[in-house]
Amino acid sequence: YNITTKDIVEYCGDFKPDIIINAAAFSATDQDGLLDIFDKVFNINLKSNLVLIEYAKYLEKKVNIVLFSSSSSTRGRENITLYSAAKAGLNSIVESLAEKMSKHKIYINAIIPEKINTPMIQKLHKGNVKYRELLDVEDVIDAVLHCSIANTFGELIHIRKGL
Repeated sequence: YNITTKDIVEYCGDFKPDIIINAAAFSATDQDGLLDIFDKVFNINLKSNLVLIEYAKYLEKKVNIVLFSSSSSTRGRENITLYSAAKAGLNSIVESLAEKMSKHKIYINAIIPEKINTPMIQKLHKGNVKYRELLDVEDVIDAVLHCSIANTFGELIHIRKGL
């Protein structure tokens, strides 16, 4: 979980993507030890996005970057302090870098969904979730497609059930 831009360059070889989507996420509870899990939570939820932005610069071409934030970024969530903080940091990165990167034809946007029906949400809530409140993966596809092809940047796209 400590990947570098060089690792991506080596892995991709001659392949130069037009679209980069980062949906990687990791969360643990505060009981796992805030300092013990800090590096892993921040490397996966925050630093990986910076690595991908640096990789996009290396490509020297038009690239759309779609990053996944979380509704936990808009208000700190009890018991997932580090996850909430890392995702809030991600929103700040998008807002801070998007305009500058757009001048290099790198268009960065973030999708901020409410809870999505994934194994991670089941784990975090120990199966105690209200299914009617969960987004299905299909609920976020339109936003991903929009960000993948548009020349917009700096958007933080909030998606809630029924919206």
